[in-house]
Amino acid sequence: MVKIVVPALSALAAAVAFAAPAHADADGFLSDLHSAGIHNPVYGDEALLVAGHLMCDQLFAGVDPNALADDIYNRSATGMGSHGVSLVQAKMELVYAVADLCPGAAAIAAAH
Repeated sequence: MVKIVVPALSALAAAVAFAAPAHADADGFLSDLHSAGIHNPVYGDEALLVAGHLMCDQLFAGVDPNALADDIYNRSATGMGSHGVSLVQAKMELVYAVADLCPGAAAIAAAH
């Protein structure tokens, strides 16, 4: 497997903390995902929202953001094959979840 090097997820999460809305923004989350080429061709936007909220729950529970991004990637590849997200997209999905759905998790993600 080829390992893709991207900026540290904690640095990205800290950066979005300053631009994060004060409340959950489902439309913004979906717009960000779609702009990044992230879609769920099987279950649609509702599944993306559920996944985003689950990511927030995991961060608030103390799961390491990098481990969570790896899990998103692995589950996507297993469940959706070639329609799944890349590792870079998985990290983007997590950053967008923090920025748009759970801005309170930015400090938690940055601490890792």
